[in-house]
Amino acid sequence: MEFKEILENYRKWLSTKHSANTNASRITRVKRIAKHYDILNEYVNDKCESLIYSLTYTKGDVIDGNEPKTDIVISGNYVTGLSSLKQALVEFVSYLNQIGYTAPAKKGHKAFFRGSFDDFKRYVGPKCRNEVNIFCKAERESHNGICEYCGQKAQLQSAHIIERPIIIHDILERTFKTGDDCYDVDLEAFFDLFKQEHMPIRDRIFFLCKNCHELLDKKKTITEQDIRNKRGY
Repeated sequence: MEFKEILENYRKWLSTKHSANTNASRITRVKRIAKHYDILNEYVNDKCESLIYSLTYTKGDVIDGNEPKTDIVISGNYVTGLSSLKQALVEFVSYLNQIGYTAPAKKGHKAFFRGSFDDFKRYVGPKCRNEVNIFCKAERESHNGICEYCGQKAQLQSAHIIERPIIIHDILERTFKTGDDCYDVDLEAFFDLFKQEHMPIRDRIFFLCKNCHELLDKKKTITEQDIRNKRGY
């Protein structure tokens, strides 16, 4: 089914759940997200987990000075604005789960990127960041919000031992280079390699609070070995 048809059926599904005004708001918000993201493709990829994560923005993020993880511009309060979009998307995903949505048969084309390294970072880099948080989710949650270095309770961030842009550049150079700073990239193949480069996660990622992450990456006042010592090896 095409997105428009699915959305119309979703509208009927919503009619039994909320008031007319609420339903209209949910449809409007799903449409707004769809202007920026291919929701059905995101659903096929990971049940929209990466997209839902990109819409997650909390008061804690504001306090920590974290920027929103999405390019969607909110007029007003980003915490409440993105929360309303996320709520609408989560319910739409529930509908897709209920109807058992599957992707239509592919017509022989692939998602493809051609350009420079800087272009890749600009257009595909945000997806890379979100992917890291998706496949690191279980390991990050196993730390119960305790920073691996300072031991304080915090919203944990994924700190790369080898920085993410370096990993991306190495993959592009090894596999997709076609000229001087020019890459032809099969994106599905790239993300398979990108995930492999993060395995095992414990050997590739530290889970730190914002302050310790900055001390490691920007200020360089703590080192990889300092954190490994905290781990006991």
